[in-house]
Parts: sequence; C-alpha cells; structure tokens
Amino acid sequence: MRKNLSMVVAGFAGVVFLGALGLIAANGQKKADPAVIIPDAKKVALIRFYANGIFPDGPYNKKREFEVEVNKEKQVKPILGWLNGLDWDRSKAENIKRLRIVADLIITATIEIKHKDKISQLFEIGPGHIMQGDYRWKIDNKKLKKLDAIVQALR
Repeated sequence: MRKNLSMVVAGFAGVVFLGALGLIAANGQKKADPAVIIPDAKKVALIRFYANGIFPDGPYNKKREFEVEVNKEKQVKPILGWLNGLDWDRSKAENIKRLRIVADLIITATIEIKHKDKISQLFEIGPGHIMQGDYRWKIDNKKLKKLDAIVQALR
C-alpha cells in the first residue's frame, strides 16, 4: 500500500512539473504585449492622413502636401494593415514625453483614426520614426514608402 501511495505522489509531482514546464514554454512563445492596438476596419468611422510635403523622405515639394480622408471599410483596410505590420513591442519604444516638452519634433505626416465609438488615435510620422502618444518606434524608409504608395492610391 505504501508503495502505491508513493507512486501516486511521484506521478502527481511529475504531472505538476511537466505542466509547469508546458506553461513556461507556452509563455515563452507568446508574442510581446503590444503598446498600440490597431482597431478592426469595421470599428473605424474615418481615417485622415496628412502629409506636409516632406513625407516620405523629403525634400519639401508643394505637390506632395495633401490630405486624404477615407471612411469606407475597403479604403481603411490598407492603412490599418500597414499599421498592423509594424512592431509595436513596448520594449522597443522610446519614451519621448520629456523630448516633446523641450523640442519641436519633426512631423512629416499624421494618421488620425476616428473609431465609431468616438475614440481617436493619432500617429505622427517623422524621419525614421512613428510616434503614438508619448512613445516612438524606429521605422525604416521602405515602410514609409509603402505607406506613401497606399495613400497615393487612395487620392
């Protein structure tokens, strides 16, 4: 009887140990918690994109200064898809709260998303960065040019 009890205890301990290992492995594979959540196209009332003539990579050109507003699901999907393709990992963000206070950041374009539930999100694009709130992430020029192509097609 004692032998059976020790086998049951050992078996239970093994199950708990393996379960814990599985939980650790599952959490290790989990994608990082994003700092920015991009809404589903069905929840978007309007996207307004503005470029100041320098976007995507300068120099200033008056013909490149424009604003586009889209409100149909088919129109907002490419912009939301582009935003979803960025890495919004919190650990890769730079806190720019103090920088905003002491410096004028160069903003070459903005993306404003108005949700159907009246919430708004503002993304600011500058040379080599995209900003949302008090954080910014590095972004390469190829991605900015891809966004430019998406928006130009909507004009």
